[in-house]
Amino acid sequence: MNKKLFFLIVMLAFYSQVMAQGFRVYKDGVVIGTYNVEKFDSISFFLKTEYSAIDLGLPSGTLWADRNVGAPEIWDDGWYVSWGETKEKAEFGMPTYQLCVFNDYENFYYTKYTVQDGLTSLKPEDDVATVEMGTEWCIPTQSDWEELMTYCTWQWATSHPGEKDGYAIIGPNGHGLFLPAAGRKDGSDYSWGNNMGCYWTKDRGPLLSGKEIYAYELYFGNDFKTITNTNRDCGITVRGIIRK
Repeated sequence: MNKKLFFLIVMLAFYSQVMAQGFRVYKDGVVIGTYNVEKFDSISFFLKTEYSAIDLGLPSGTLWADRNVGAPEIWDDGWYVSWGETKEKAEFGMPTYQLCVFNDYENFYYTKYTVQDGLTSLKPEDDVATVEMGTEWCIPTQSDWEELMTYCTWQWATSHPGEKDGYAIIGPNGHGLFLPAAGRKDGSDYSWGNNMGCYWTKDRGPLLSGKEIYAYELYFGNDFKTITNTNRDCGITVRGIIRK
């Protein structure tokens, strides 16, 4: 039977069953959800991003992902997230930051990674690389980024066919990856795309007026790269690692 015709028949059978009743979702033969179709107006299917771990020959043995979290291709920017959040969103800033209770810019406080709880590094449940990519993955620390800068060759380049600017990074063993200059998001504004890159670390930054406003990031352009701090609530990109 023609494959397209077979697929159409299967989808029509599925559609007729759904319209008549509803549908159940199974995992390992166990029902994990039962849904009435009246609750939905559409259903879409998507391909989950597949990440590859690249061995660059670093002294630590750390493996780096071939692409950003949420990026369908190695040159794509991927997701923009606030530090400690694990989902994309449209608006960034203190009023929308999940780890902040915000009344106004003079009256706000953070609910996690504070002086009170003593947490200075993201827990797995707040690490978007762990949540999205799998439990073996995590966001790099400052030390991980510093190792990448120390032992690898960084060359500003343009990806093809993506036509994105960023760094081609070559490790001691000759293996490499591409780190796009993905810019950042503040409020609903997008800045610095294709000119500068901003990538989260796992590490909370220094205090400002006694408040835990900052987290550390890798920040780079075509003639510099450094670890600095930035507001936790802004939206920037993430590259995952597997630590050996």
